[in-house]
Parts: sequence; C-alpha cells; structure tokens
Amino acid sequence: MQRNQIFFIVVIVLILINTGLLLNHYFFSPYEKRHEHGNDRSWIVTEVGLTKEQEEKHIELRKAYFKELGILNDSIRCIRARFVAQSATAALTDSLSQFWSDSINRWHRWADELAFQHTCNVRKILQEKQKPLWDSMVQVIMLRKRED
Repeated sequence: MQRNQIFFIVVIVLILINTGLLLNHYFFSPYEKRHEHGNDRSWIVTEVGLTKEQEEKHIELRKAYFKELGILNDSIRCIRARFVAQSATAALTDSLSQFWSDSINRWHRWADELAFQHTCNVRKILQEKQKPLWDSMVQVIMLRKRED
C-alpha cells in the first residue's frame, strides 16, 4: 500500500509539471515577449516619422516586395530540392553540381536585387531629413541576427 501511495504522488507531481510546462509554452512564449514592441511597420513609422501618405505608400511597396520575394523564395526552394534530389544519382559530375549551384546563386542574386530596389523605392518617398534615419534602420535590419 505504501508503494502505491508514493507512485500516486509521483504521477500527480509529473502531471502538474507537464501542465505547467504546457501553460508556459502556450501563454508565456518567448516569441511573444520578443515581439511585444509591435510589428516592423509600426517601428519604421515611429522611428523615421512617416506621414500618413508615406505610411500608406510604404505598405503598398512592402506588400509588393514580399509578394515578389515569396515567388523568388519558392523558386529557390524548388531548385534546391531538385539539386538535393540529384545526390541520389552516383554520376553527379562537378560541372553539373556547379550548374545547380550557379542556378541557385542566380536566384539569390535576384532576391538581393529586389531587396535593394525596395529600399531605394522606400527612400524615394521619404523627405530629406528622414533619409538618414531610414539608411541607419536598413543597416540595423540587415545586420540583425534572427533568433526565431
């Protein structure tokens, strides 16, 4: 009888610990804590001081940019999947491997050019006093480390 009571207490303690961990995971996620300052758009609006018209234009440019970037990333993912699938063949030559790598790199270059064009387009809608703030923010955004 004594062993059954100890076993029962251990099971109850484990259930309480698991419940606490689940509550912590779903209600106190570190992802939410990192992003409690709002989204990037509101950060840009407050830091650069965009007017309402500039904000609307920025939203349009941002949506168009991410739509095109999504298409490019899907293409890169497909090409990369086909390249990795080629590893199943034993006869993958160096030149064929170079071809696949160059193809992936070309798509990455297009994505980088798209990002550059987007920053230039946003810069065009800014006033002269806002441009240095935007330039420094772009550097911060590009150099930050992703933790998610």
